Amino acid sequence: MVAFTIAAMALLVLYQSAGSALQRVGEAEAYTYALALATSLLGARDELPRGGLSAAGETEDGFAWEIRSAPLEAFGDALESPVPLHRVDVTVRWRSGFRERSVDLHSVRPEGRE
Repeated sequence: MVAFTIAAMALLVLYQSAGSALQRVGEAEAYTYALALATSLLGARDELPRGGLSAAGETEDGFAWEIRSAPLEAFGDALESPVPLHRVDVTVRWRSGFRERSVDLHSVRPEGRE
C-alpha cells in the first residue's frame, strides 16, 4: 500500500510537471507570434504620412493589434534631423487563459515626402 501511494504521488508530480511545461510552450509560442506580428507591422512602413498613422485590427487567431504614430518633437539640438521624424508605437494583445498579455514595440521612422 505504501509503494502504491508513493507511485501515485510520483505520477501526480510528473503529470503536473508535463502539464505546466505544455502550458509554458503554448505561452512562448503565442508571445513569439505576437512579437513577429508587431515587428511586421512596424516594418511595413518605411515612411509615415505627415499627419501620423492610426490603424487597428485583429487576426483570425484573436491577436488584436494597434499601430499609432505622431510627429516627434525636438528637444533642443538632441533631435536635429533634416527629415521630420515620427514616434511609432505598436501594441499586440491576446488572451492567455484568464489573463490578457501584450507586446509593445516603439520606434522612430521618417516622415514621407508628399
